[in-house]
Amino acid sequence: MNESPKKIKQHNKRRISRQNKQVLFFIILIFIETLFTANAISKEITQVNLKLEHIPRIEKLESKNILFQQYSQEVENSYKEFAKGNTPLQNFYAYKAGQNDNLISISARCSIPYETIATLNCIPDQNTVLKGKTILLPVVSGIFINIQPELPYEVLLFNKNSTRILEGQNCLCYNLQGRKYYFFPRERFSSTERAFFLDSSMKIPVEHSVVSSEFGKRVSPISGKWHFHSGIDLAAKEGETVYACRSATVQKCAENDSVYGNYIILDHGGGMTSVYAHLSAINVEKGQTVFKGQQIGKVGHTGMATGPHLHFEIRQNNVPSDPNGVLSR
Repeated sequence: MNESPKKIKQHNKRRISRQNKQVLFFIILIFIETLFTANAISKEITQVNLKLEHIPRIEKLESKNILFQQYSQEVENSYKEFAKGNTPLQNFYAYKAGQNDNLISISARCSIPYETIATLNCIPDQNTVLKGKTILLPVVSGIFINIQPELPYEVLLFNKNSTRILEGQNCLCYNLQGRKYYFFPRERFSSTERAFFLDSSMKIPVEHSVVSSEFGKRVSPISGKWHFHSGIDLAAKEGETVYACRSATVQKCAENDSVYGNYIILDHGGGMTSVYAHLSAINVEKGQTVFKGQQIGKVGHTGMATGPHLHFEIRQNNVPSDPNGVLSR
């Protein structure tokens, strides 16, 4: 016997209601599961706030110094814990670098890998002058990853470990003077990261070139008036390859500037940048990491130029300096 339209309508309403309840039940289950997952991840990432004024200061890195004795003992204990398969507790000391201190000597004296000290203190390369700077000395070896990377090797480290950081794979997170670092114990630089850090020399950006205009005051070939020339001009054939003078992150790529034409700015870290102007072609993109000697563009005469050449600048904290002082030919 066929059901009346009224009964069919009531039956459909009950069926839809049951379906809605089932959907709602599953949504609630998914929501609860998400909360538990987020909770689990947040528990794996331990946040530690560090204040420089609360960190003990070692006056001298010598055995007679009581604080250095204490530091050395903690470092030794951390290696013993690693040997047992345990993860030791991290601790920090501070030290003001003296006249004869450099990264390698401090690393050797403290028995802590140089990359552990460098990544925590944002040291651009092995030749960075440390005199007068307060250096943080951790007691556990590993890699500190800057959550806002600036140096070329910091960018490499962050990109390589971004998934691990986002997934919260038992990371320790340290907040220090406005910077946030994730710490991975026992880890070392890869060969690529080591190459970026250890090679601080600079390569001439155009191999087959001659210096047609030096750094400093000169008569402008455009206006015929005296003015300050903030770089050197390297005369070369149109289309000659332009290389990165040193490993860096591409800070800016610009086209059709009235003065520089097509140009590139590379950020080498530590406040140092290099500028490559009047290019006929740009072969890199903003944010890209490049090696020393990597092709970044082609010689041209765009912008305010009388002939094909590369205008090349070195800037420290945005102040131009003579590139001839740092280039190796």
